Amino acid sequence: MVFRFVLVSHTPPTASTDVDAVAAALLHDIGLLPGGLRVVPAPKKRRGRPRKGHRDLDGAADPPRPGEEVLSSVPYRMLMDCFLLHPERGFTVERLCDEMGASRPTVYRHLLRLRELDLLAPGDEGSDDGGKRRSYHLRFGRPSKAWRFVETNAECALEALREKVDAVWKGSAEERKGREGDPKLVLDRTSSRITFHLVLSERTPLAPGADAQARRVDMMEAMGYLTPWSTPREGGDIEGNLAYRLFKDCLMDRPDRSWTMRELMAVLDTSKPTLYRHLKKLEALDLMERGLRGESPRSSKAFRIRYGDLSKAWNFTEEHARQSLRAYRQTVEHLEALLEEGR
Repeated sequence: MVFRFVLVSHTPPTASTDVDAVAAALLHDIGLLPGGLRVVPAPKKRRGRPRKGHRDLDGAADPPRPGEEVLSSVPYRMLMDCFLLHPERGFTVERLCDEMGASRPTVYRHLLRLRELDLLAPGDEGSDDGGKRRSYHLRFGRPSKAWRFVETNAECALEALREKVDAVWKGSAEERKGREGDPKLVLDRTSSRITFHLVLSERTPLAPGADAQARRVDMMEAMGYLTPWSTPREGGDIEGNLAYRLFKDCLMDRPDRSWTMRELMAVLDTSKPTLYRHLKKLEALDLMERGLRGESPRSSKAFRIRYGDLSKAWNFTEEHARQSLRAYRQTVEHLEALLEEGR
């Protein structure tokens, strides 16, 4: 099973003593339970006084359900009611279907996401017809020990990403020679205003003789900037892809200069919403820095890679990732302590 893990910046809920709230927060942060127990306020355009005791869930995050229904959802019950509350037991797909009253495709889908995190270990148990059936249990019977597998895989994925970034940046040194800097940019070196988000996954290594373009595309896909569907079908050229051109032609080939929105829109021949969508992906990785072109109050907002160096900018991404891993570890240990108190 290929490892896949979502890292986001968050505050661990170690002050809470509600085991359901802590578990739902963890599942939400790692992408297994979108929305968690949180209900987003209704949009401001709605008018009228709400009824007493009524919670408007039309503006809720996915899934738009009250907290009590989230606690009865398949991903929550599979992890909490089965694997965490009964770590000594093995669960087959048939047993999970019976426990949760769900169909096999639904159970398989959520079981696959838990296996992608490497939290579960496979096993075999006998069946009534004398054969064997595959079962799954929590690794080493403790959440904190099972979480070490997630951390180890995440560290390996981060190391592989660092190697890709350094290799691509070093390989493009010739294309950046002789470029002059932009002294008129007044930089804002604070962190990105977009919430940090990084998806780590295990990827097949490239062949030793892969060209520079293949290495760049592999790096962009590994960091989640490009998707597997970004490559044109029927053997098309990736150089026509807007996201690829923004990162390679503008930001990587000219890291010495800053780019305003008007300049990027003119060079890439695209609209502002489309351009912002791709810039936000890079800001979510904290690779970008903003600034003003000049010191006038009417100066244009400009963007560039942090410090004009992708390898240095990736240090910010790695630090955010390690902080997220530490926060996840605190949440898992707190959850384990609450589960032990409740037994």
